[in-house]
Amino acid sequence: MAQTPRRDRFVTNTTIAVVGLLLLAFAAFGWYWRGMQPADVAVRYAIVGPLTISTDGYSVAARLAVQTSKANADWANTNRPALRRIIETTLTAVDPQQIHAPGALQSLQRQLKDAANQALHTDKVEQILLTDFILQTDV
Repeated sequence: MAQTPRRDRFVTNTTIAVVGLLLLAFAAFGWYWRGMQPADVAVRYAIVGPLTISTDGYSVAARLAVQTSKANADWANTNRPALRRIIETTLTAVDPQQIHAPGALQSLQRQLKDAANQALHTDKVEQILLTDFILQTDV
């Protein structure tokens, strides 16, 4: 009879350990599963390009992404031809020597965004990102 309380303690401790490990495993799986769920992204991108622009002094090949809010995604897709014309016009007027300066690409992206918003009388274009950009000078 002296071994019965010891055996009961062993069974109790083992049961508590197994239940604790199962709870820990389920919590870890739930945390992993929650992280795997796709986040609802608040922005959308409309791809413009590829486009090629050639002038007397330089040639540009580019692909751009126009960032809008999720609510304005249909507007961006509908106005993609107008956005393309505005981008082409802006890239035609760019000074190729200034593109080589530090921070010039970020400045160009802001210039493209401002030109698009101004020409379309809106503020729906949040950003224009250069996804591919090749500039060849002295063509």
